[in-house]
Amino acid sequence: MGRSGCLQTGDYSLAGLEHLVGIERKSLGDLVGCCTRGRDRFVRELERGRGLDLFAVIIEANMVDVAEHRYRSKAKPHSILQSLAAWQVRYGTTFLWAGSERGGAYWCHSLLSKYLSEQERRSRVVTVHLNEVIVYRKAGSSLQKQNRGHP
Repeated sequence: MGRSGCLQTGDYSLAGLEHLVGIERKSLGDLVGCCTRGRDRFVRELERGRGLDLFAVIIEANMVDVAEHRYRSKAKPHSILQSLAAWQVRYGTTFLWAGSERGGAYWCHSLLSKYLSEQERRSRVVTVHLNEVIVYRKAGSSLQKQNRGHP
C-alpha cells in the first residue's frame, strides 16, 4: 500500500497482488457522479473488479446522506440506492458505507490487511499440504509409495 502507481482497477491494492485485490474509495459526490454522468466508466470499473478475488467500493458517507438527498445532483436517492443494489448483485461488488473519509481509510487499511493475512495463511496451508502429499512413481513395473521430499 506504500507505493503509488497506476492501477487498472480500484484506487488501492497491495504491491504484487494488484491482479487479485482492489479497493475503490468514493466520496458522496463521487458516488452520485458514478451513478449519473460517469455511469459507463464506473460500470467498466465494476466489470474489471469482478475478475478480482476482492473488489470493494468504500463510500465515505452514510446511506442516510443519500436517502436524505445531501448531495448537489438532481438524481433521486432511490435511483442511487437501487443502482448500488443492482451492481452488488450483478458484479458481486461489496459496497461499504464508511461514514467519513476517516472511516474510509480505516476500512481500506483493514480490508487490505485482512486480505494479505488470509493469503499468507492459505499459502502456509498449501505448503503444509504439499509436504504431506504422497507421490506415486513408477519404478520398473510396479508403483512405489513415496512421501514428497523423501527418496
